[in-house]
Amino acid sequence: MKGVRGRVRKHESPVRVPISRTTDEEQLRKPRPAAPQLSSVLGNRAVSRMVAANRGLGSEAPIQRYAFEGTQWNMTNGVSRSGDGASGVVFFVDGSQNPLVTKAANDPPRETLFATAFYNKLGNKRGITTPQTRLATPDERGQIAAQIEEKAMWKQDEVAADVQSFRVGGRPHVWVQGMAKGKALGSKRKEGRFQESAMGTNRIIELFEDPDYVRNLGFVTICDMFIGNGDRIDVGNLGNWMTDTSNAISLIDNFTTSTYQGLTRNREESWESLFLNELKPSGYAAKAAGVYDHLLNMMPSDVKTAFSKSSSMSADGRKKNFVKNYTKGMQDGRKAILAKLAPTFGKRSRSLKASVGDDEGAAEAWGMLKRRALRFKNLS
Repeated sequence: MKGVRGRVRKHESPVRVPISRTTDEEQLRKPRPAAPQLSSVLGNRAVSRMVAANRGLGSEAPIQRYAFEGTQWNMTNGVSRSGDGASGVVFFVDGSQNPLVTKAANDPPRETLFATAFYNKLGNKRGITTPQTRLATPDERGQIAAQIEEKAMWKQDEVAADVQSFRVGGRPHVWVQGMAKGKALGSKRKEGRFQESAMGTNRIIELFEDPDYVRNLGFVTICDMFIGNGDRIDVGNLGNWMTDTSNAISLIDNFTTSTYQGLTRNREESWESLFLNELKPSGYAAKAAGVYDHLLNMMPSDVKTAFSKSSSMSADGRKKNFVKNYTKGMQDGRKAILAKLAPTFGKRSRSLKASVGDDEGAAEAWGMLKRRALRFKNLS
């Protein structure tokens, strides 16, 4: 399909390319700007059900609130997993509307924390953000695992696997994250397509016809390509961003091993072969047209049918407007990236530089980003 990369997606179980681990986790555990959220719309539903159940306990049930830093895990009322059964992702509820998400993962701290700072720095004023995140301490890993072991209600063998993942000696890292706000365009992916939508067909049509929203989708796409995240909008992964009632976007799953997002020398050539050509401004309109077709193809069947029957706008008119606004968003994203990483006047963003850390490998990663931005600046 024109304008859309034919690369491996998560559901196709891509081969995970090992990433050089040059970071010092203790140094990278220092507080950073907000970071990625790896929950799904089904996870949001599970948490909502638990919160509602807790409210039904009566006036004697305490309404507690987790602190994001220095979290008291013994305040936990219940835990749940994503409806997709994602191993290592557990939602914690404390009796309030303030749940936390924990994830035991291989996601490298440097790339994950930079991605979060990057999206928030460039997109915040447009209503594009990522939830808070931080690395759990070794002591917290034990507390989190104990709460899962005590309160988890899913299959015993899966509980045991999650407990092992969260303990020290399990997965390399455990992330503590805020909950993404809003709903995903699709859920329950099967055989390459999403089977359900939490939004409803009319709401999705409304979003596709909203110029500012579509422009923000284009903005996110150019940012994704710049850092090497190839598993969101342009491949039709409808579950990797949330949209709230004000059309603000919350980005989740901001690090992916299915494409070349690593800030290490051995991954830069791979990033170049996959993304550099697609960053050329001359190709943005074709890219937008391909994305529109691909997103529609990934929608649940009832949404696709509603699109064809909607009387609010002709199919050709809707696509034409989508392409126009998506292209503008990509152009906006290019300007924002260059303003922070390759400015004509002034200095590069100090907060983005800080987000790559100050340990061994940080200088190389920052230099790589600067060179990438300069190459981006010279594309036409």
